[in-house]
Amino acid sequence: MNAPSQHRPRIWNRAWFVLLIHFISFAAFAFIAFRTNPHALFSQEDGVHWRLLANEQFLWEKFQLGVPAQIFESIGNIRFPVNFHLMPEFVLPAMLDGGRIRALPVFTLLACTMFLATYLLSRTIGFRVSASLAAAWGLLLLAAPFFSEGLVYPMFSLGPPFAWNLTMTALIISLFWRIGRTKYALIEIAALTVVTFWVAIANPGMLAISGPVIAVFGIAAMVSAKDRREFLVKLGSCLVVLALAYFSGLIDFVLGIFLHTASADFRNEIILPFPPHSLDQASLLYHHRSFGPAGPLLFALGVGGAIRAVMTGPWQQRVLGSAVLFSAIAYAGFGAAVILFTSYAAVTPVYYDYVTLPFYVIFAVDFVSASVAWGNPCLTTWARIPWPPTTTAPGMRARVIVCLFLAAGPWLLFPTVIATRHTPNYLFPPSETPIVARLKSAIGLTPGAVYRGRVMSAFKLADKAPQNWMQLSAFGDHLWTSTGNDHQFDGLWWYGIPTLFEYNWLVSPFFYRVTRDILARPDDPRMRNVVTLRKVDPTLLRLFGVRYVIADTPLPAPAHLVLTQSVEGDPVTLYLYEFDNVNLGNYSPTKLVPASDADAALKLIRSGSDLSRVAALEDPPAGPLVPASSVRIFVEKDGLRLDATSAQTSLILLPFEYSHCLTLEPISQDGTPPRLVRADLLLTGVLFSGHLEARLQYFTGPFRNARCRLDDNADFHRLHASAPVGR
Repeated sequence: MNAPSQHRPRIWNRAWFVLLIHFISFAAFAFIAFRTNPHALFSQEDGVHWRLLANEQFLWEKFQLGVPAQIFESIGNIRFPVNFHLMPEFVLPAMLDGGRIRALPVFTLLACTMFLATYLLSRTIGFRVSASLAAAWGLLLLAAPFFSEGLVYPMFSLGPPFAWNLTMTALIISLFWRIGRTKYALIEIAALTVVTFWVAIANPGMLAISGPVIAVFGIAAMVSAKDRREFLVKLGSCLVVLALAYFSGLIDFVLGIFLHTASADFRNEIILPFPPHSLDQASLLYHHRSFGPAGPLLFALGVGGAIRAVMTGPWQQRVLGSAVLFSAIAYAGFGAAVILFTSYAAVTPVYYDYVTLPFYVIFAVDFVSASVAWGNPCLTTWARIPWPPTTTAPGMRARVIVCLFLAAGPWLLFPTVIATRHTPNYLFPPSETPIVARLKSAIGLTPGAVYRGRVMSAFKLADKAPQNWMQLSAFGDHLWTSTGNDHQFDGLWWYGIPTLFEYNWLVSPFFYRVTRDILARPDDPRMRNVVTLRKVDPTLLRLFGVRYVIADTPLPAPAHLVLTQSVEGDPVTLYLYEFDNVNLGNYSPTKLVPASDADAALKLIRSGSDLSRVAALEDPPAGPLVPASSVRIFVEKDGLRLDATSAQTSLILLPFEYSHCLTLEPISQDGTPPRLVRADLLLTGVLFSGHLEARLQYFTGPFRNARCRLDDNADFHRLHASAPVGR
């Protein structure tokens, strides 16, 4: 051991100290940059929507390892399957602010965890400290909304859960890559299992995006195994995770999330949520027109680095480079072909490209460093030299100085952050207009309040031409700009106003079928996450508990005009109408009609019958029924509380969708045990006698009610409910 090494502090010889310096610098940079550019945080319509979803969860839900129903959308379908209670980046700010979500701490924490995950991934797959730090900085400078909404595809700005998904995907790949290469295999397998379950429960919908990416790079990890032992340990870890997922119910839970949806059962009717032939939805390679040159340039440099790795790198780098090339070709080639030549309407291909961003950046850094060093013997490929390069004290001090300089370098870009600050196009919070104020007073929800009905927004009613959701969304954007509120969904949900409108790719196939046939116009295109409602049917709306309608044209009786609201500087006038005799749980039919399939139930709904007195059941119970009395529904955290009385046996129709995921837990009762039944094809019926007080909760998760949505889907097909439009 040489003399200088005996006197220098050992801390200078550690890569983690270098990481610490960069991390502190990055965290400070992110905080100040986000504070400088606040309107790029939760940006545009999608960003506002994610912010509202997070707020609703912390205000209305308790911590659970699964997904409950959404009380503000549709008629009580499963909410969007993102569990913010399992995302520390959201939990910590919410804890500090009484459940409200503040953008600055959320985005700062998301950026910091993505920085660390990218560094860990780069180090794990064989790149040195300097390259890994450059990749971590580079990814965030490109993807995070430091400069306007971000230099590449602005998913971080618009959809923070996508950024979280990218981070967790990188973490899972890093953990799997490490398995079998150290003596801590059991600990690493346990960590991989925990993180996999964590991601699958917190964000199961994103598995459709991260799953294929994890599979591609997981296969690369197995192919590049250094020996037979590593390969077998990796294979064994896969079997362990799959076995635990199967026996715990995780696989059934995830399958139920994806299979019981309108987009799965009516996929031939669903169109893409963007204009046809939009290649910018296929890959970063085609983003030069929509999002600027950063995406295509990063794609090209990443592919260049992957080609270099395949041609000149060691075996592990060659395999990894091949995986990057395969992914790039799949997105830019196959993804583009699918968009151009098919009616594909599932996951947008560019989402896969987005999750692959860390690999593009890592290989782009390697490619740039190699290009700079090429042909110059004085320059080495700094991405591949060890840390530190020297054992002398002067050399160590020099490297520390360089490290500090590199950590401070990105701060030179801060004037650009200021110059590119994003201009808001969605003012937040939304305004409380006269219509919104009336609805908030009449039907707004607070925990423990009585359910008083919901509202439907029916716009473009006078327009005879087909309208898709993008056109109706543009009308809502116009209202938000001119009045401060869209009067459709986000602007209403902020004030606790429940709507019939649903913005969720888990739209129930039952809800889709009924609303498509009765409340939608046959020529209006339909998308996977929205049912376009442009017909006002008082009978069905009353059955669904719709008490109010916001329209942009006058409606005939039996709708009663409540108030009108003009839009300043615009010929548009909004009308608020009210229906009487609305189902608030007080519909208690005594006549039951057998309905063995969906068509029979829909025939009754369309027949003009008084649906408060007659209902369609697949298997009506024997014996007479009497009307229930004193029926009230209380909306509580994580569910509903029912209070009703019957002199004998009664059926009450709740204006909420039936599901096998529902659990009815009596608080007190003095009659026969209550029973849930499917009524009028999609509503929840409760059969009971005497006095009933009970809690009704919708929940599905891997450890409880894992198969319930699969059972719902079995009902859907047994009832032959997937008839095409126009039948």
